[in-house]
Amino acid sequence: ITKKVENADYNIGELNIPHKFTIDSTVPTYAANYKNIIYKITDTMSDGLTLDKTSINVKVGEIMVIKNGVVVNPTYLKDGGFTSESKVVDGANVTYTTFDFNYDELRKDAQLGVDVKIDYLANINENAVAYNPETNTAELHYTTKPDGTDSGIKDETETYTYALDLLKADGSNHDRLLKDAVFEIKNSDGKLVKEVKSDENGKISFTGLAAGTYTIEEIHAPSTEYALLTGPITIDIQEDSKNKGNCIVSIVNIDEEITTNPVVKDGTISFTIYNYKGINLPETGGMGTVLFTVVGTAGILAVLYSFMKSNKKNKLNENK
Repeated sequence: ITKKVENADYNIGELNIPHKFTIDSTVPTYAANYKNIIYKITDTMSDGLTLDKTSINVKVGEIMVIKNGVVVNPTYLKDGGFTSESKVVDGANVTYTTFDFNYDELRKDAQLGVDVKIDYLANINENAVAYNPETNTAELHYTTKPDGTDSGIKDETETYTYALDLLKADGSNHDRLLKDAVFEIKNSDGKLVKEVKSDENGKISFTGLAAGTYTIEEIHAPSTEYALLTGPITIDIQEDSKNKGNCIVSIVNIDEEITTNPVVKDGTISFTIYNYKGINLPETGGMGTVLFTVVGTAGILAVLYSFMKSNKKNKLNENK
């Protein structure tokens, strides 16, 4: 039996994006003295993955047995169907899907030795964690002796995902942490992945990013005291080839007055995002708030100087 996800042994998944899982097997051939033959495939999916039952397809040779989650040839399955249910195991919901094939019918229709192909879609959900992979295991149960003794062999895939662990703070007083800042996280297609909000401790935690480019855009400032960031923060995430559960991250055109450099540990990306009181921040990655503040202040001083000089001149004329 062979199990794959997106034609590989592992992949990196984004929250709620479907990925294709496949199982390949072959109908075994037995001698005539083998009775009550078992040929059954069980698929076990961990808590952080969600199965789309309507996407299940099963094909024996050229014959469709299940199409889009609907049994179209019940004779090839025992009791005419298949089962899919979730059970709590060690505090986690595990999904078990079983395809129990009717070997006698397969033999009668000369389907011995043909390929059995199963495919379906599943996606990363809110229960996924960074670094530790979500597993999906296919196990083949098959008869090994004429008396009905059976055994099993397994193959497994791993799906990883990355997490964000952000901190929201005052740009002028880094010890002051800011709550209620709201951000939209979007992928490179512009699709909203998640809307997140800083908590009482200024923290924003989110799991469900894959390799790729994402934007993090503030849509609500922490309070009316603080200016809203006027542009998105763009991060580039790459898979770490030396550690498949980890990643390499950079902030595109980083502005150090708005964000710190990212730190990555065990697939979790951490950095701080700053807001400032009474300052209209430039586009992130621009020339920086200091330059804009200095230029603005210089302009105001120039106007005040001109005003004072003009008043002084008027008074001198009046005294004459």
